[in-house]
Amino acid sequence: MVAERSSSSEQPTLPDFFADSVGITAAPFGFTLTFLLSDPDALDNPPRAVGRARISPELATAFLKLLSEAVDTHRTEMDKRAGELNVSRRKAKSA
Repeated sequence: MVAERSSSSEQPTLPDFFADSVGITAAPFGFTLTFLLSDPDALDNPPRAVGRARISPELATAFLKLLSEAVDTHRTEMDKRAGELNVSRRKAKSA
């Protein structure tokens, strides 16, 4: 898929999608990430592809590191928030 250009001063419009799974295909010179979306009302149907990205091995390596760091940061933040909620609930119960 190629983004259309409307003028030299505007950014191209990029597709925006949500996925709940991903298929990864490795080839000698790159990787293909196929983003999939399942239909919770039709669990017998296979997920449908909603987006695809083809990336170099170098980008895959960098992406792996960056995504791992982002997931770790997200988990840490969610754990902090969960702890704050538990402290707030305990204080509310004891009051």
